[in-house]
Amino acid sequence: MTLDQLATFRFVARLKSFRQAADAMHITQPAVSKQVRALEEELGEKLLERGRKVSVTLAGEVLLRHADRVAQTVEVAREEIGDLRTQGVGRLAIGAYHVLAVHYLPHVLESYRQKHPGVRITVKTGWPKEVVQSVLDREVDLGLVVLDAAIRQAPHLTVLPLFSSEMIFIAPGDGSLVSERELTLDRLGELPWILCECGCPTRGYLENRLRERGKSVELAVETSNHDLQARLVELGLGVSFQARPMVSERLRSGKLRQFYVPGMEFHVESGVIHRGDKYVHAAMRGFLNVVQRTPKLHKAQKVAS
Repeated sequence: MTLDQLATFRFVARLKSFRQAADAMHITQPAVSKQVRALEEELGEKLLERGRKVSVTLAGEVLLRHADRVAQTVEVAREEIGDLRTQGVGRLAIGAYHVLAVHYLPHVLESYRQKHPGVRITVKTGWPKEVVQSVLDREVDLGLVVLDAAIRQAPHLTVLPLFSSEMIFIAPGDGSLVSERELTLDRLGELPWILCECGCPTRGYLENRLRERGKSVELAVETSNHDLQARLVELGLGVSFQARPMVSERLRSGKLRQFYVPGMEFHVESGVIHRGDKYVHAAMRGFLNVVQRTPKLHKAQKVAS
């Protein structure tokens, strides 16, 4: 049993296809079949059911579980050895919630690159749940997310809180949609809203509070681009619910106005996460050091604007 055979078996089992595994590994399909067959002959068990779609047998599931552990051990060994021979170079894969990727991460990466110019960085954006899954699946080293109870309590994650942001209600600055300084919760259900797609934690909070009153959100526009949301609010297409740092300049200029809803005070906390069992290699350590010294979102926003 060799590492190459186990790696090939993992590819076939995950992709459920000998052809796709061959393509992913840049080898021929007969070579893939030969390695899997050698494993089956050595173990005396059928590991995969061949057909239009490959499926894993019970014996294959047992081997896959151990093969995953072997792959993780090999990855850690490579990273530790890499730290010994590479000083200030390497790779860093970051997952980031859309908003943090635009309004916070650029400032962090600016500081990080100054200290670690030899590290090659990749960034994958998504909703918090998607970022968490990428971290758990080892697709990325670290994740920047809005923290909630599920993330904080996840048994396989290490969580480092970074900063908290106040969420505020915004309306067009000319008072065309909201002229009052304070609204009732019921009144929120009568307004057109410009919000992120489903999956956004702040939208979920708003929808849950309205649902408690037997109301629902009347959506005018859905977009994950918060700058676009603010611009559409300026034009009078609806109201929105955003972190204060993202709209502070527009509030000061009078393009937007803030309104209040008693009992709807809400803050979101952002943080960085990684697998608890993952070896924290040099590139990761450097990033963690930078984020702990980086100004909060309201200062980082100046770089992203």
